[in-house]
Amino acid sequence: MKYRSTELYDAKDPGAAGTEIIDIFVKEPISRIVISGRTMYTTAPMLMHPANYLTRIELTDGSDVLFQMDGPECQALCLYDRRVHTMNHERFYGGLQTFCVYGLDFGRFLWDKELALIPGNFGNLKLKLTYDKDIWNTNAATGEIEVWAECFDEKVISPIGFLMAKEHWSAVMAATGTYYYVDLPTDYPIRQIIVRGALDKKEPWETVSEVRLDEDNMRSVPFNWEVEDYHRKMHGEWIPIDEAFCGAGDANPNNAIYVTPTTFYTTPVITPSVETDVWIPTQPAGGYIDFRCRVQSNVYGIAHGWLPHHCIQFPMGNQQDLDDWYDVQNKGSVRLRLRAGATETTGIGTVILQQLRRY
Repeated sequence: MKYRSTELYDAKDPGAAGTEIIDIFVKEPISRIVISGRTMYTTAPMLMHPANYLTRIELTDGSDVLFQMDGPECQALCLYDRRVHTMNHERFYGGLQTFCVYGLDFGRFLWDKELALIPGNFGNLKLKLTYDKDIWNTNAATGEIEVWAECFDEKVISPIGFLMAKEHWSAVMAATGTYYYVDLPTDYPIRQIIVRGALDKKEPWETVSEVRLDEDNMRSVPFNWEVEDYHRKMHGEWIPIDEAFCGAGDANPNNAIYVTPTTFYTTPVITPSVETDVWIPTQPAGGYIDFRCRVQSNVYGIAHGWLPHHCIQFPMGNQQDLDDWYDVQNKGSVRLRLRAGATETTGIGTVILQQLRRY
């Protein structure tokens, strides 16, 4: 076999909340680490998207951090990279599990021969998963985690490096119109920048309304975008999020669910299992959908929209061409400017960087 999937962590319920530390003893080059998080839904109202089950995903080599972000951010990065429609299998019935997938992609695509993680180049690789099964759904009955490594087996490769991705900056945004200046590192080329404006039931631009990138104290401005307009333009570049779900509905206001797309015009199409009216009393926004049924019924639906988990991608050049990425190593300074959106003091702005790290 040229490739194999190696189980790093056998499927088990690690408990209600905590951190699991997994030693990486694999010797072969790793193209991707895949994590599954399963949690059992209860009839209690959802508090946030089930991808929040993993509150922190880290890959470290001693004090060196190679990957670091939370579950929703990890999924968003994968969705932009892989150009797939969803990372979740959502079943919002009492007693059934919701299945979320997370990925640490070390190459531009699965089985990228030029970019992969070589464990032997590091001395103490550890994957750290912090979890909380109740964070998205009160009293979730069980949680379960499983981890695999997608390894090159008999295929001999000579990768020149790997993709490193992590949160670079995060802060609670202050009053509307406040500017935040974020200095970016100039040690490794940047493949893409993800800006997140996270606020429950609100679109990303309610938290971060503008993003500007400048070099060497405004000598050059590679981009300066109003976020809502930018995301409209990128409809011609990104693929939409289409996320299927199923659940139980009635006439009471306790059927609300959370989905991955967070744009204001996220469009849910919902079909009941019995003949009944289904209506949505408020416009879906920020990944939140409230729906009602005239009579009790199971429902099946799909949510169509953009901006996974409040994240906005800024690709830096041709994403498949290593030599075309944003080479910041010869810059004196590189800086992002974020403008706080219309909903002040509560939304969290975050900057995530994916960088090319050579061996």
